[in-house]
Amino acid sequence: MERSASKLGLPGHPDFEVHPVVSSLKAVGVESGWVVVAWADGLEARFYGAFLYENRFDPGITSPDTRQREVEPSGVPADLCPVGASVDAAGALEVAWSTGESSRHHPGWLRHYREARHRPGVILPHPLPWTESGLSELPTFDGVAVLAGDDEVLGEWCEAIAEHGLGRLEGLPTDPDTVLAVAERLGVVRATHFGRSFDVVIAPENESNAYTSLPLAPHVDIATRAHLPGVQLLHCLANTCAEGLSVMVDGFAVADEVRRTDPDAFEALTSLRWVHSNRSTSRDLRWSSPVVQLGPDGEPAEIRLATGTRALPDMADDDLPRAYRALRLFTRVVEDQRFRITTAWRPGDLVCFGNGRVLHGREGFDPSQGERHLQGCYVDLDDLWSCLRMVRRRAPCPGDDRA
Repeated sequence: MERSASKLGLPGHPDFEVHPVVSSLKAVGVESGWVVVAWADGLEARFYGAFLYENRFDPGITSPDTRQREVEPSGVPADLCPVGASVDAAGALEVAWSTGESSRHHPGWLRHYREARHRPGVILPHPLPWTESGLSELPTFDGVAVLAGDDEVLGEWCEAIAEHGLGRLEGLPTDPDTVLAVAERLGVVRATHFGRSFDVVIAPENESNAYTSLPLAPHVDIATRAHLPGVQLLHCLANTCAEGLSVMVDGFAVADEVRRTDPDAFEALTSLRWVHSNRSTSRDLRWSSPVVQLGPDGEPAEIRLATGTRALPDMADDDLPRAYRALRLFTRVVEDQRFRITTAWRPGDLVCFGNGRVLHGREGFDPSQGERHLQGCYVDLDDLWSCLRMVRRRAPCPGDDRA
């Protein structure tokens, strides 16, 4: 039966996560420097001696306040080995060491590691192309609930952004800096050369086509920096223009479509580099990157498409014909209605989207026909993912260990 670990007197563990005891330890032993473990439900595992030693929840090894490790690898004896193992009365793994010391280890934490639940992407939704999910409109949630600290709605919104690349909040107040208050529900606002926030309005002097009434082709923001802002939030304070519809494009789905239909073009998009420059009189930002960057498993991980800042090629002259061919193909697929969502801005709407996945743009509009005012800011992807993990951590589950 699952019971609270703290009531059983189980030891602490080197993090602040919740590690349910879903099954008790059945058998343990030592084999050539490793500790072998079997749980009652049949899962078996082995743990390297030095790994267990440096993850002890003991003074001088792990700080009880910060849960951070204090011992350096050089502080673990080179000839250290486990000489005995047992299950104590509380259900913890107890290990005897060749140094004469002993240590206790939480069975839920051991299982967490063995099942690889410590890896960054394990509990995050896998990006789902809109063509597979059938997404045809923005996933929409209660903005007031998110501002008020409702974990359930916040979690649903974050999951939508992680899975689909975007999510909309509706019904928010139209006060300036509301976008910052919402962003701080996710994490730390990432300031850029545009400041902590920026106002998308027509301005007589500006550094971007965004501050005009011109149509904007779908693009990512700030491709001129080594690290793209991971998440962008745009909040509508006012909009009485019938034109100027917002356009969102699933860049990952576009990249996959190019890979499927034209592997040569896809290879060019993922290997040939372009320099992006902000072309400013006050600062000189520039970065070189392929249009499509791949992740460790070969999947699209980041799109750098921004016609306004794409400057000069960073490749051999002989590569230019295939680079331009691939770029033309990619932008043509971006125009395919299968990969885009077009919607009108309503006052109080806020859309959050992955800046390296979702290309955003707008149709042109006549500024004499009404007012249009958006306010935006950025947050790093790490903060979005952290927010989602924390929402899930705060949700109660059977066998919780809050130690």
